[in-house]
Amino acid sequence: MEVILLDDVVGLGKAGSVVKVKDGYGRNYLLPRGLAQMVTADVLNRVHLIERAAEERRRKRILEVKDKIAAMEGKRVVVPMKAGAEAKLFGAVTTMLISERIAEQYQMQIDRRFTSLGGGSACGRIPGDGSHPGRRRSGPLS
Repeated sequence: MEVILLDDVVGLGKAGSVVKVKDGYGRNYLLPRGLAQMVTADVLNRVHLIERAAEERRRKRILEVKDKIAAMEGKRVVVPMKAGAEAKLFGAVTTMLISERIAEQYQMQIDRRFTSLGGGSACGRIPGDGSHPGRRRSGPLS
């Protein structure tokens, strides 16, 4: 099945790209979510308009994320966790947990996909970076 992407799809392509996908993926995921359309002569004529609209959406997303990064600059995110005697954590600090704590502490919605953590299973300060499609940023998370 050939489809034209209406929005960027990770691992598949950018908006305006004509890609060949398996029938089930196109029918059950891409088409119902409005991420793609079946390739027709009319849609191929509109490729330029689709690409311009997608570029504008990308630009807006990047500006929004840059504003959120600037607002979080120098702030700490406290994630309380249970720990054992040797300061080893029970469980894991996940990107979802970090996003929830940011929402609670700073009333700011940040998608978990744009949050990353340097790793570690010990208590204390853990360096991490908040990233988004256009830029990687390093900063402390604790």
